[in-house]
Amino acid sequence: MDRLGRRSRSEDGQTTTEPIAEILAPTADVQPGDVEVITSLDRLDEKLAEIDAAWAISDDAVRAVFGTFRMAIEPADRSQPWSSAYRDSQFELYHRISARPEYSTDNEVSGFQVDPKRPFPY
Repeated sequence: MDRLGRRSRSEDGQTTTEPIAEILAPTADVQPGDVEVITSLDRLDEKLAEIDAAWAISDDAVRAVFGTFRMAIEPADRSQPWSSAYRDSQFELYHRISARPEYSTDNEVSGFQVDPKRPFPY
């Protein structure tokens, strides 16, 4: 990860890379090499703000931030996964994260060309 960072060109035309660790302020509760488990949407919003800031630096910076966390938001009640209450809570989570008013499979289109003769992941 030391090789990742913001690239810049010096006056003599040389390209240099400033390490990401020096660019991004470390998250107080995450040590290098640790992955933070995010359990609240408020904390996810904070991480998404970090990702937005990293976009101003480079794609490598964004990827470095993505590598520092994972989501583990537990549903309120997992005992009835086929219930309308469970479905409603999952769609509420989707609406909050996606900022879309409703779910549609149209939102799931990737735009990648897929050869039906070559199954995923090939």
